[in-house]
Amino acid sequence: MRCLAVAGALAAVVGGACAAESSLLAKHLTATVDAGGLVEIALPGFDKLGRKRWARITALPEAGSLFQLSQVYSDYGYEPKQGPELTSLTSLPVTVSGSGNRILYAPPAGANPPEGQWARFQYVVTDGKETSEPGIVWLLPLHGRMVGSDFSLGTDGWAIVRNGAKEAAMPSGGIRWEAYSRGDFSFFVSGSDGQILVDGEGQDRSRWEFTAPQQFLGNQAAAYGGSLEFTIGSSAGDFSPANRLSTDDRVVTLSCASCDVGRGVRLAYFADSLLPFDGITKRVSIRLDPSQWKQDPRNTVSEWGPTSACQLVEVLSGLTAIDVLGDHTRSFESVALDNVALRPGSGVPVECAAVYY
Repeated sequence: MRCLAVAGALAAVVGGACAAESSLLAKHLTATVDAGGLVEIALPGFDKLGRKRWARITALPEAGSLFQLSQVYSDYGYEPKQGPELTSLTSLPVTVSGSGNRILYAPPAGANPPEGQWARFQYVVTDGKETSEPGIVWLLPLHGRMVGSDFSLGTDGWAIVRNGAKEAAMPSGGIRWEAYSRGDFSFFVSGSDGQILVDGEGQDRSRWEFTAPQQFLGNQAAAYGGSLEFTIGSSAGDFSPANRLSTDDRVVTLSCASCDVGRGVRLAYFADSLLPFDGITKRVSIRLDPSQWKQDPRNTVSEWGPTSACQLVEVLSGLTAIDVLGDHTRSFESVALDNVALRPGSGVPVECAAVYY
């Protein structure tokens, strides 16, 4: 359960209320390494009291290997760098022995870079008395994507939602895998209207969306300050201004069911002068910055309101849905999606530590 920072202190939910906890923080980090490479990662943590602290590995990466520093490299910076490998036989948590809380990571031997991350691992920091909550280190190939879908082998788990009963009864909501190239698209997914419900005001009240698979969800906090990217375009439909829907134009919606102490939070990026979707294929990059997102007021009377930095961090730390709008007009259209990616930012704000986990 999460709780926002109160009065500048780190906070946790205790008996339904916010209370101060350890000032130690294992910050979420990203590290980039090429296939066949080796990257050095410092895990200094954060402590506003400035106490000496040690890092401990609490969960190993799912792929690749972690190594302690060799004594000579730790002390003097001389080769060889690698010391003992941390394996499945290693008793966890294990203290990082390298000076400056440094450790090494190597991707799986002989593996090509994946579409998203190589893996991730977790660590804590301690001063010997107090211990932080676990921080996550995302280990990325040189392309820098935390997670991605290029649809080269299929739909990659993507689906379509809110597109009528007929489409809902089909596998993955009727999403189609298009195994060919067309302009800027090369092996992609597409969808089209399963039903059109136009009300008296001329608005389509059944608007379908592409919804992301599990690998895009969960804790993606390191994406704060980074971006959500995708290519979108249409092969059929009337996208003239007169036929485009003019209300509730949420291009992307981020949902977190556990946020706000279980009440749930939805944030949306609305179409604006920078992104009027006219059917023409375009590459979209949306900054994961609070100034770009609005928060659902949870009622139909109020307008969507501003989002704070910590609200965005909390949602990214517990994503339960990422939905990309496919239905932009009052009539039939066919819309394609390709090359979706989450990219990290420069770091998660320390003041939002209480909603990291």
